[in-house]
Amino acid sequence: MQNKNNLDANSSTLLVNLEKIDNQLSLSALQDKEASIRLCTEDLKPDFDFENYLMNGNHSTKFKHYWFQKLEYLLWKNWPEDSKTDEFKNFRITSKNSIEHIYPQNPENRIQHPVIEKDALDSFGNLVLLSVSQNSEYSNKSVAVKRSMFNEKKNTYDTLKSFHIFKNNQDWNAQAIGSHKIEMIQILVNHYN
Repeated sequence: MQNKNNLDANSSTLLVNLEKIDNQLSLSALQDKEASIRLCTEDLKPDFDFENYLMNGNHSTKFKHYWFQKLEYLLWKNWPEDSKTDEFKNFRITSKNSIEHIYPQNPENRIQHPVIEKDALDSFGNLVLLSVSQNSEYSNKSVAVKRSMFNEKKNTYDTLKSFHIFKNNQDWNAQAIGSHKIEMIQILVNHYN
């Protein structure tokens, strides 16, 4: 409120202040309402270990959607200028509420998808936040089919996290899932640092 006077809606000052508010709320262990009220009068103590939550938690579809949304914003904000394709330029961060397993929980073809350990399957590295209709499209299809479906969409990306999963055409196994998880969490760590 103190910084509202004479600032353009796209002012970097507003963005810095909004990010500061969001960062404090996201790192607080307080309930949302209590944290919001307290933030009106004081800074919040960072007492939520998001890195441990994302690195060691295998919450599957119970992951807090916020962390996928925050990551999408950071990927968008820090996208390299020389990599801004039409698909990226058309991308919009929208409300999504369905968590998709890239390596399927119940693969249609067990030969193509041998069972991998549950820790990798349900980790942040193997998950993306999609709309319900996008999640239904992907369903239990193989990773190769999901990659092909993703690449066939010429208008925009489903998610920027999906782009990072599918861009290298690598085997999507427990090791790749673990590497992707570390890479994505590091983006969040860098932001908070």
